[in-house]
Amino acid sequence: MIAEDLQPLSIVENEGFRNMVKLLDSRYQIPSRRALGRTIIPSIYSNVRNKVQTLLNDTSFIALTTDIWTSINTDSFLTITAHFFPKGQSQLKIVVLGTKKLDQSHTATHLEEIMTSELNRWGILNKVTAIVSDSGANIKSAIRLMNIQHIPCTAHKLNLVVQKALYLNEDDSVGDESNELDSWGIGFWGKNKGN
Repeated sequence: MIAEDLQPLSIVENEGFRNMVKLLDSRYQIPSRRALGRTIIPSIYSNVRNKVQTLLNDTSFIALTTDIWTSINTDSFLTITAHFFPKGQSQLKIVVLGTKKLDQSHTATHLEEIMTSELNRWGILNKVTAIVSDSGANIKSAIRLMNIQHIPCTAHKLNLVVQKALYLNEDDSVGDESNELDSWGIGFWGKNKGN
């Protein structure tokens, strides 16, 4: 409940919560905030991590998606998600491998170090066949430094096209004189040149 509903560990100390649990089952002993933080949640994390590791060990090829995002309090994070089929299974598995806070500049070298470290921690660097990301120069360069194929995110590119189109009015035209989208990595925008 704490993880699913994003509740603080201190909820177990709240009078209303304690009364509700007592009403549901007066025999249940609510764990302390300390027990939750030091024993129960780390144990759950360890169990889930072991299950994910087993699935990753049981596959030969993994594709990743990654993105850099900013929290509401302007902290930057890099999240890496794995997509794969365990051997003998036909259902795609998707797991978040990690979210790392970016305390340094978002250079390609720094991003490559973080991603390589995370993939080595899971023991899957040699299984990664491609990484999907937006078209940011830093993340593309980081993936290139890893010698892994980069695939630009189609949804991100489509979003950029739609955003640009929404700013056009009837009198605007996009063509040879407007290469702004090309600088965003969208080369198909514009008039059909030479045809």
